[in-house]
Amino acid sequence: MIHAFNEASNYRGTGSGVNAEYIEHGEFRIFMELLLKKLGERVVSQPAATEDLMIKHRNAKQQAKPAPFTVDLPYQRERLVERKKLYQEIDQNGNRFCSLAEIDVILRRKYKFGAQQASIMLHAFDETKSFGNNSSGVHADYIEHGEFRIFLEVLTRKLGMKVVPQPPAKENLMINHPKLKERVLPSKPFKADLPYQPNRQAARNKLWSKCDHNGNGFCSVAEIDAILRREYGFGGDQKMDMIHAFNETKNFSGKETGNAAEYVEHQEFRVFLENLAKKTGIFKDEHSLLGAQVGSGSGLIAVGGTIMALPHKK
Repeated sequence: MIHAFNEASNYRGTGSGVNAEYIEHGEFRIFMELLLKKLGERVVSQPAATEDLMIKHRNAKQQAKPAPFTVDLPYQRERLVERKKLYQEIDQNGNRFCSLAEIDVILRRKYKFGAQQASIMLHAFDETKSFGNNSSGVHADYIEHGEFRIFLEVLTRKLGMKVVPQPPAKENLMINHPKLKERVLPSKPFKADLPYQPNRQAARNKLWSKCDHNGNGFCSVAEIDAILRREYGFGGDQKMDMIHAFNETKNFSGKETGNAAEYVEHQEFRVFLENLAKKTGIFKDEHSLLGAQVGSGSGLIAVGGTIMALPHKK
């Protein structure tokens, strides 16, 4: 399904921005046909379309005039206290990174954002999440505290409202921004018995099957997060550790491209769990890969003195 989606999301090559990253109405039939082919089903050849539905659909969206939407977002520099309060509502776990979903929830509740504002918010988010072009990794995928005022200003402008020009910042908040919440160390250390040890393959396969519930061989951070929260009690304090472990593992060999480089695959899952165990402080060295026994049935192989995990089938 992922391959069919990627091939159909900008089928004619005429889309840009959001239009190139999602399935539009005029591409939906193409997507279903590609999906059937990839599933091995016999597909009957279809006659050529009498009109370009993608262009018709875009024109219809442009011609439709929604009711005027107004909102008083605190993008002005002098409204710092109000803006901090809004950011704290969004960044509930205090990790100083806000995802699009986290922002969307609060703006819908507090300012009555809806479906008509969703695409505008997505554009503003994409333009702001790496505003200085100096961010990388997690910093380039989320809105940081120092980027939040810019995001609100860009969003206000894209919503069609007048934006009052603001004076230059006195400091680079992306570098010097204050911590909204000092991370409070939990009273009890986090504990979770993750099956990262090489000899716990059966338990690991069972956990993988829960994460990869659709059986496509790829797991997103959201799919893994949902299961680890339910099965092991992961929460906000472990969120960034999991994201970092995911990003470090999803292209572990450094040679993958496409979906294989963006998701954790089955053969990378043990490495992901070990990375996660290390980052959350639950890793025990005696169970590490280097201390594992190499031999028949262990799932390990020695290559030039280096112990490596063999890829395995589901």
